[in-house]
Amino acid sequence: METKRCLVLMPIGVTRRKEGPTFEAIYQHLLIPALQATGWPLDIFRGDEVMRSGMSLDEGQLWLQTPHLVLADVTTQHSGVIHDLALRDFLADRTILLSQDAVDIPARFRDYRTILYSFTETGIAHLHQALDQHLRDIFDPAPLTSSTSCGE
Repeated sequence: METKRCLVLMPIGVTRRKEGPTFEAIYQHLLIPALQATGWPLDIFRGDEVMRSGMSLDEGQLWLQTPHLVLADVTTQHSGVIHDLALRDFLADRTILLSQDAVDIPARFRDYRTILYSFTETGIAHLHQALDQHLRDIFDPAPLTSSTSCGE
């Protein structure tokens, strides 16, 4: 099975919501393990791991367009995440939104696949289950079936 590139867009570093872990901890200890647990062969990377100062517009566009999947954490409505999400929306599909609170999801993106997550045992289990389901829907969609047969 082909390895799929998975770009994670989220606030970087020690940024955090009023309470709870930093986004660095969320990435390292929640998202990466949850993505790996799905069983899909994923090359997981974050925007700051590929972006560099002085990148051309074409280079920036390429790193948003080429991943098979983008996970965008819109918690706190970080302007950089929203900007990159808007560009991705224009360039390609296969994007999943993540948020700790539904009020953080911009109206423009409310029809996207979305997972609300929390740091409770139930919330973490929900994140794992929802990621697994969304990845199956994206990478291995069920064939469309017709309820009527032609020629009958």
